[in-house]
Amino acid sequence: MEKKHIAGRLTFGMLVICTGLTLLMNTMGYLSWDVWGDIVSYWPVLLIIAGINIIFERSAAWHITYITPLIVVGVFALVITGYNPDFTAKPSSGEQASGKPFDVLKDRFANSKETYHSTYLISGYDPSEVKKVDFEINGGAGEIRIADWDEGEAGEVLKIDATTQGFTPKIEEDRDGSLLHVSLFNDTKKNLFGNHGHDYGIALSPNYVYNFEINTGAGELAIDLSKLETTGLQLNSGAATLELTLPTHGGKSCDIEINSGASELTINVPKGVEVKLEKNGIATVESKDLVEEDGVFRGEGEEGDPNLLVNIELNSAVSTIKLKAADVEETEAEQAEGMAEDESADGESAESADDSGDGTGSSETVLDKIFKRWSK
Repeated sequence: MEKKHIAGRLTFGMLVICTGLTLLMNTMGYLSWDVWGDIVSYWPVLLIIAGINIIFERSAAWHITYITPLIVVGVFALVITGYNPDFTAKPSSGEQASGKPFDVLKDRFANSKETYHSTYLISGYDPSEVKKVDFEINGGAGEIRIADWDEGEAGEVLKIDATTQGFTPKIEEDRDGSLLHVSLFNDTKKNLFGNHGHDYGIALSPNYVYNFEINTGAGELAIDLSKLETTGLQLNSGAATLELTLPTHGGKSCDIEINSGASELTINVPKGVEVKLEKNGIATVESKDLVEEDGVFRGEGEEGDPNLLVNIELNSAVSTIKLKAADVEETEAEQAEGMAEDESADGESAESADDSGDGTGSSETVLDKIFKRWSK
């Protein structure tokens, strides 16, 4: 009689073990935290397991209940291998699979019937009245690109070009005197347990002072703050690939905190900027065209007080950091060249709107020109 109850204990034990192993892979950066959305979507399996136990536990065919722990293991294995087929290899460079970056995510974009394209504009804030913008981004696995926007009209703070799967992004704005708080997040109420992914292109007006908080899953991020007055950036992510061009002004210092899983970070240091790097975890640091003195990096041949001191705190399981001198003027030239090439295309493009995110919008936006630099 005692043997008839072993299957139930085995099922619960395997559930605990699989949960612990998945959490371990999350924290070590081998697996995106977004895997839990898919695991939870299999909750009806619990009803199936309960039904099998009710029917067969006290019958002559009680041996059938031994299939229930195998069902638990099968569900976890099915979901995990979908995110990282070779889960013994850490997905460096922001990969979710062992192939090219975001193979799994892109396949889901291509096969999804719920892919939305939308554009959002935050405007109506006079720079003489609103001085600072706190910008918070909350999202799952995906891509985020941020750069300056010099084509906006007076009072326009930022513009977001979004491609999302399984949900429409939501944005909230709240003004408190001279401070504007903007929050971008995923609205998944209509598809709570589905697969989610996003590609955000964000253009920011250089007429305001910014402080950023970015919370994302495994992903690729390209952030250019060279023309934006920035006081701080906090990035919390899973396994990520990040290319960050540091700001050149924003007061005497700028504080950047990066908390991530396995990551590959490229940090571009403009002329006149010094970087003080503090790393916690296993990190390999490479520098190019920079000199280090007492843990502070600056461009070769640069002397005197810097325009800006950037304090970077890196908390990562395993990461590779590449620090290199950035030629901001060259970046501007590349951007201008890209804008000139696309000038004729703008006349043919329909005005991109649809703040409600119902899936309509033009194929060409101002962000396509601004982010041309990242595709080179």
